[in-house]
Amino acid sequence: MQSVVVEACWRPTVDDVGGDLHEIVDLRDGRVAVVVGDVTGVGETPGAAAEDLRGLIRRTLRTTQDPALLLAALDAAIRDRGGTAAAICAVVDPAARVIRVSNAGGPPLVFVEGVTVELYDGGAGLRLGRGDAVREEIARELRPETAMFLFTDGLVDHPEVTRPEAIDALLQASHGMAGASAWASEFARRATGVFGQPRDDATVISVRLGVEVPPATEARVPMNADRVVLRAYLDPRDLRSRILLDVLARLGTTVHGVELAIEVIDVTSKSAMTEEAGVLAAPTILRVEPAPTVRVIGWYDSPSALAKALQLPLLSTDREGIA
Repeated sequence: MQSVVVEACWRPTVDDVGGDLHEIVDLRDGRVAVVVGDVTGVGETPGAAAEDLRGLIRRTLRTTQDPALLLAALDAAIRDRGGTAAAICAVVDPAARVIRVSNAGGPPLVFVEGVTVELYDGGAGLRLGRGDAVREEIARELRPETAMFLFTDGLVDHPEVTRPEAIDALLQASHGMAGASAWASEFARRATGVFGQPRDDATVISVRLGVEVPPATEARVPMNADRVVLRAYLDPRDLRSRILLDVLARLGTTVHGVELAIEVIDVTSKSAMTEEAGVLAAPTILRVEPAPTVRVIGWYDSPSALAKALQLPLLSTDREGIA
C-alpha cells in the first residue's frame, strides 16, 4: 500500500510578525494537499493575515481539490486585503503516483530522485494579489524513490547572494537526500549550513511516497521468541532524537513476552552508515531478531505506536493507547 510521508519544518522570525503559512490536509480519499506560502504587504500584521488564509485554505479544500482553483480563491482574498502573497499548492495522489502543482510566485520545487536533483517550476504564475492572473497546474509523475521539497523565500534569501546563485547552492546541498533521509528538517539543516540562519520566516515541507506497514498483531512475533534486538540509527544533532530515545527507553513497558535489546548507532558521519541501515541521517529502527526483519522509518512520540510499527506484542492493557 502506498502512503504519503510529509514533514513540515518552520522557523519563525524573532519578533513573531512573519507571514509564512503552511497547511497539510488529508482529502479523505487517499490524496493529500500541501500548501506553503508567504504573506507580505498586508495592512494588518502578516502573521494574522496568514492565519486567516490558513482557515480559507481548509474551507476551500472542502469543495475543490484543484490546486489552481485553490490559488484563485486565495488570490481574491489577498486582493481584498490590498497585499500580496506567494503560495504553492500541491495535491499528491499516492495511488496514481502523480502530483499536481500550481505555483503563485513561490520558489521552484526541488525534486530528488536517487542521484538526480532538479528544479520543478510547474504551474508557475504571478504572486497572489497581482491582477487577475490565470492559475495553471501541472501534473508530474512520482516514482517510489522521489522526494519533493517545497519552501519559502526566507530559506535562501541572503543579501550577498543572488537568487540564481542561492538556488544553485541549494541544489548542490540537496544531493543524496532521496529515500530515508528525505526530511524537511534535513533539507533545512543543509540549507542553513550553506546560507546561515534565515533572516526571515523560513518554511520547508518534504513529501515522498512511503510503504505502509500493516498493523501488528500479537501473533507476529513467534511464540518461542524471548529476545528481540532493535537497532536505532539516529542523528544526535536532530533535537527530536532525544524524544525518540526516551520512547525507546519506555518501550519495554509496552510489550510483553519478549526481552528487548536496543543498540543505538550514531549516523553523524558517513562512516557510520551501514549497508543494513541504508540511511545517513534519518530515524531508522530495525528489528533484527527474531526474523523476519522489520524496518520502520519516522518519528514516534509514543512507545505503543513504535511497538505496533515494529510488530511487537503489545500489552493488552495498552491497546487503547495505540496511536
